[in-house]
Amino acid sequence: PGLRELQYLIYAVISVMYLLSLVYIILLKKRKYLQINIYLQLLADILLVSLLVYLTGGIASNYSLFYILLIIYAAIFLGRYGALIIASISSAAYALVLAVEYLHVYFNLYPIGYNHPIDMRDIIIRIIVHVFSYFTVAFLASFVVEQERKTRSLLEEKESAFNQLDLLFRSIIESVDTGI
Repeated sequence: PGLRELQYLIYAVISVMYLLSLVYIILLKKRKYLQINIYLQLLADILLVSLLVYLTGGIASNYSLFYILLIIYAAIFLGRYGALIIASISSAAYALVLAVEYLHVYFNLYPIGYNHPIDMRDIIIRIIVHVFSYFTVAFLASFVVEQERKTRSLLEEKESAFNQLDLLFRSIIESVDTGI
């Protein structure tokens, strides 16, 4: 494909991203199905990241790091279980992109990339490293999110206790005149 086709493809991806953003905003108003909407958004984002990795060199693409952002978002909004699910799907998507590249069922639009033939060992090592990093991020991010929630809950309890103590002290000070 030439430069013109690459531009059209990039414009199409950007248009899809904007349309999905509008759909996300509309779906956000339906709080009843919030968790399902989050999963759908993350799945669509995984597809877009996979397409980006595919179009920018596959094994040589640095955009595979975007999967980590999706895993962190999943940990924030869905907890540990959701982060592990998204890490699994991201791992499978990345492995699929590399498999497609290895089987030469691709067109590489990125002019800079691997200059030598892709070896199966390279692909397996990349997949193992990425899968390990995705699951490590899922565990660490979910741990941090859980700790933050516990700390926030503890802070709310302390704040409530402080407010009750403040009311007690005000009551004592206001009733001092009556006692005297």
